[in-house]
Amino acid sequence: MGYVAVKGGTVAVENAEKLAKYFRLKGRSPVLKVEQIRDQLRFMVDRAMSEGSIYAPDLAAIAVKQAEGDPMEAAFILRAYRSTQPRDFYSLVGDTRQMRVIRRISATF
Repeated sequence: MGYVAVKGGTVAVENAEKLAKYFRLKGRSPVLKVEQIRDQLRFMVDRAMSEGSIYAPDLAAIAVKQAEGDPMEAAFILRAYRSTQPRDFYSLVGDTRQMRVIRRISATF
């Protein structure tokens, strides 16, 4: 998954949003609420937060809803959102020469 250049400008984006909304709402079942996604699809929300590198369950649930259940697309949405936020804090540089790696953790996807 990566960032992709898109041609077409604002009109193309607006039309794509309209099309996605149409397909999401055209059925007869009630629309899923963000609270339902957050509470009942915990693993999908957690995966989107993990891959999006942001801990925000409500935002992740919204992203899952916007991505129509695609966790990779939800992570993409969260990363895009995160990139717009100001950086409030900075970490101190740690001396890692004395550290010993016990386990390496890789990305989900």
